[in-house]
Formats: sequence, C-alpha cells, structure tokens
Amino acid sequence: MKKLLLLAFYISTQILTAQTNQTSIFTNGDKLYINLSDQSDVYYTHIVQKGHTVYSLSRAYKVSTEKLYSYNSLQQGSTISLGQKLMIPLNGKELYKGTSLDNITRGHYIPVYYKTQPKDNLFRISRVYFKQSIDDLKSRNNLSDSNLSLGQDLLIGWLLVDGKMPTTENRSAEIDRENSISMSQSNTVTNDLNSTNHATSAITNNEDQSITAESDSTELAYPAGFNPTLLGSMKYAADMKVNKKSEVAFWDKTIPDNGTVFALHESAIIDSYINVFNPLVRRSVRVKVIGRIPYGTYTNDVKLVISPRTAKQLGGIDRRFKVEIDYLTR
Repeated sequence: MKKLLLLAFYISTQILTAQTNQTSIFTNGDKLYINLSDQSDVYYTHIVQKGHTVYSLSRAYKVSTEKLYSYNSLQQGSTISLGQKLMIPLNGKELYKGTSLDNITRGHYIPVYYKTQPKDNLFRISRVYFKQSIDDLKSRNNLSDSNLSLGQDLLIGWLLVDGKMPTTENRSAEIDRENSISMSQSNTVTNDLNSTNHATSAITNNEDQSITAESDSTELAYPAGFNPTLLGSMKYAADMKVNKKSEVAFWDKTIPDNGTVFALHESAIIDSYINVFNPLVRRSVRVKVIGRIPYGTYTNDVKLVISPRTAKQLGGIDRRFKVEIDYLTR
C-alpha cells in the first residue's frame, strides 16, 4: 500500500511539472529588453505564444492582470491571440539591482537590458529611468568610464522569476542620496514643492515648512539676505551663501519626471532648493536640486536643466527661456 501511495505521488508530481514546463513563459538563456514609451514609461514587449494567457503573463512578470489590461487598452477579461504584441510595465520591486548574482544561491533570474538611445547618458539611465546608482550600473556592466555608444546593451538588473528577493549590497546613506533617486524621493519632491507668488514669496506647503531650518529659527541667526527656505531638510552651515542670477532654463522633454518638479544645476548644493521665477508670465516655483548637468549632454550655455513638470508650472512654452533664480552654493 505504501509503495502504491509513493508511486501515485511521483506520477502526480511529474504531471504537475510537465504542465508547468508547458506553460512556462521563460526558458534558459532568455533575455529581456526594456523599452521607453513616448510618455517615458518603461516596459517590456512580449509576443504571445501558445499557452500564454493574461494570467500567466501577470504571474511571470509580477504585475496585476488589471494593469496588463489597462496598459494595453484591453477590455477586462478579453482574450489575447497568438503572435499578439503586449506591453508589460516594469515592476521595479521585482528587479534585482545588485552588481552581480555571484552571491545568490536561490531563485531564478532573467537578465534585463536597456539599449541606449540618442542623448542617453549614465545619469539619465541610472537615476532617472531605473532608480539606481551610477556606480552600480558601471560595476554591473564593467564600465571604466562614463562613455556610452548608441545601441549599447546595458544590464540594468535581473527579473526575479521565482524565489525571494535578496537584499542588495549595503551602501552608505550618503552614496545612496547622491547616486539614486528612489520613488519615495520623487513623491517627497511632489509633496514638498508648490508654486509660489514671486511678489510675496509666500510658501504655501505647510509640510515643507516643517522640515526646513525655519523650525530652528530661534536658535539660528542667519546672515542678512539668507533665505532658509532654500535649505529644505538640510542643516544650515556658515559656508553657505545665496546666489541670485538670471539664467537660461532648458526644458528637457525627454526626462521622465512622473509629475515631479526638480532641476539639475552646475553648482547649486545638491538636495537644496532653487527659487525659479519666470518674469514673462510672473510665475514662480521652488525646485529640488537632484544632481549636476551631465558633461557633453547640452550646450555650454545651459546652466539649469528643469523637468517638464517644472516648465509647465513656470508657464514655459519654448524649450529655452529666461528665468531669475536664487540658489545655494558653498
């Protein structure tokens, strides 16, 4: 009797394994390539094969069936056909962004690549598109410098097929802050920043006020002309100084900002804020400095690069327009 039970268990296991293999989305040696939509969303392109269903695709790519239907403008519950091309949005939470798989002992992973496009650079690919550090991207791809060629394949991580997502290499908070922009940072920028009226310099975001150095105003004596709202959550230091200039703001439509407002600047303190005023329409906005302007990406006269959302709040129409800015340097 015991032998019969063991035999039955073995047969059922083999049947389940065979069924799993028949409906498996991925096979050994597969690679995934990430694409960018016109709205700068990141997604995979999947060609439907025999046995594929919306449900099996959602399980394989770790996204909900509702999102797959919505992303491909399909009616809920509709079937997909053989050879049909589907866009699968990237689930960043299931993307392992370590520098290698050398220390991984469990789970199956599919390498995920991005093919470089015109005007791409390491800053844009790592920090804006895929929310990871430049150093990790360079290490993963054995890059000795920041030079990229058109159409170059960059390994941006591995999609976890099964198993538990490991913890990526520990990095100091300072490196993480300088080299990556997490989604939580993007949300913080959205919540912290609001348009202000230039004439009154009113700050309407109460949450932002609570995290600025204004809360320490009873203890700190700022020098004349210093604007503490430019600090954001940073601590004031005696070597900080406020600069006031007229600059040409460059609106880069290719930057995916997810509705946030931010800027790149040649010398402003990273993580501080810039007050940007458009005198033509008399609109003002305060933006967070998230990094430097990548060398060779724009013409030499560009000192301030702003996100599309920032340009919209400023009433910018042309890609280049004159602004007045207040910012912090050391």
